[in-house]
Amino acid sequence: MNKRTVHRSVYPKRLLAVDDEPGNLMVIEAALEPLGIEIVRAANADEANRAMQTLPIDLVLLDVMLPGQSGIDLCRDWRDYELQPTAPILIVTALGAETHRAEGLKAGADDFLEKPIDVDGLTRRVRLWMALGRSPRLATAEPAAPMTEQLLALAREVAPATIAVDLARRMARAAGLEWSLT
Repeated sequence: MNKRTVHRSVYPKRLLAVDDEPGNLMVIEAALEPLGIEIVRAANADEANRAMQTLPIDLVLLDVMLPGQSGIDLCRDWRDYELQPTAPILIVTALGAETHRAEGLKAGADDFLEKPIDVDGLTRRVRLWMALGRSPRLATAEPAAPMTEQLLALAREVAPATIAVDLARRMARAAGLEWSLT
């Protein structure tokens, strides 16, 4: 894999969904395309690598159990090579798979989703991570506060135990805002 960063300023946002189960990809598309998000499908590590090397990607939903290379190993490779370094990676794992979550975060994933996929939870989490990106950057100009308020509102919709909420909390502090989930 070559070390490469792809830059893009034109939207809509693009999400890479990596899953070998077509039904899961259909759920993701049905939930997210109405939000104006372009979905790129990959059924295995080779397809996912091609997409990451050739397309600007804003967010990745990465299944753990893939044919050939696991999603966790794939995540680790992408982070090691800084391929799409600002694209958050959300590991998708079976309900109760605590070891996958820990391994995924250690490999460089930013968050996780549980299967079966809850459409409302998926939508909220994707909206939040699309807004945050991997490296939250607050502008020093006045627009930073309204943007941060919007991100905090999104974070309140996501379960408090997630990494996303921790990022929103840190962003609020950096912007001098009070933090509360209520």
